[in-house]
Amino acid sequence: MTPASLVIGVLGVGALGLCATIVVWHSMLEWIPSGASGEALRTRIAEATRRLSATLAAGFVAGLLIAGVGGRFFMRVVGATSGYSAQGRLTEAGEVVGRVTIGGSMFFVLFGAGIGLLGATGLYLLRAWLPARSVTAGLLGAGIGAGVLARPLDLLAPNSIDFEILGPLWLAVGFAVGLIMLLGTTTCVLADRWVQWWPKPTFSVRGICGLLPLLPLILSGPGAVIVPFLIAGRTARPERQRIDATPKDRVFAAVLVVAAVAGWVWTLIAVVEIII
Repeated sequence: MTPASLVIGVLGVGALGLCATIVVWHSMLEWIPSGASGEALRTRIAEATRRLSATLAAGFVAGLLIAGVGGRFFMRVVGATSGYSAQGRLTEAGEVVGRVTIGGSMFFVLFGAGIGLLGATGLYLLRAWLPARSVTAGLLGAGIGAGVLARPLDLLAPNSIDFEILGPLWLAVGFAVGLIMLLGTTTCVLADRWVQWWPKPTFSVRGICGLLPLLPLILSGPGAVIVPFLIAGRTARPERQRIDATPKDRVFAAVLVVAAVAGWVWTLIAVVEIII
């Protein structure tokens, strides 16, 4: 085992173990709505900004640890278990099986953080209609994300060349599905926990530092438009105390459940197709 492989193994086990522990420790955590509907406009904007910052921070950390470090660990594990014939071959992403580079690993980790930010943006938009229990909401969010991203990004595409050269297949697809579930639950648990104490945007060191998670989106170009849009949307429609407060809320919550179930079914169909 090379030093690089050893480092990836230690970091991967540590990152995934930490996130799994966080999810288990907060298995009973529930989302708390803002209840800012009767507040002044300035207060609602500050609350929406605070919640967006906390959610993006949660997505960044979860994406960095799970999709980034954990994903790189996943690639190393399946690369090592695929046998001699797979070594040196190119994966769907153009990576060489068995080769570990600092540049490639850093890119993968940052890419994972970006996936986490994308998932956190979706969570921020939909959280009020997902179940109050954080773990349950995370699993539903992961199902939606799997349906939208997993197969389109070739993570679980049955015709991907990765599943022709990597093995055993049950380990590869099981590991991939596990990462998706852990990413969804960790993001939601961290977001629901951190939003309870995240600082409000104020002209203080703590208040300004609380806005730092917004920078990656703002500096990305399109995010400079997306961030104000997200804040404006939450300000115009503050979170209700219950997701079933109105018939429209109940219908939309049911649609999200159906979308999550459909996403998981589509993912499991892909798993069966890959293994068989």
